[in-house]
Amino acid sequence: MFTDIEKKLKGVAIVNFICGIVIALACLIIMEEAGILIAPAALLTSLISSWFIYAFAELLENTKRISHILQIVFD
Repeated sequence: MFTDIEKKLKGVAIVNFICGIVIALACLIIMEEAGILIAPAALLTSLISSWFIYAFAELLENTKRISHILQIVFD
C-alpha cells in the first residue's frame, strides 16, 4: 500500500484534474446561467489542487532519491 506512493499521488493528481474538467463542463451544460460562474471556479480549484498534489509527489520522489544517494555514499 505504501510502496511507490509518489506514483500513486501523481495518478491521483491527474484523475483529480480530469474530474474537475468534467464537473466544470457539466456545470456549463446543466446550469445555463449559474454554470457560467461555477464552471471557472470548479476548473480553477481542480487545477490548483492537482498542482499541489503533484508537487508533493515530486518532493517525495526527490527526497527518496536523495536518501538513497546518501545511503550509498555513507555506507
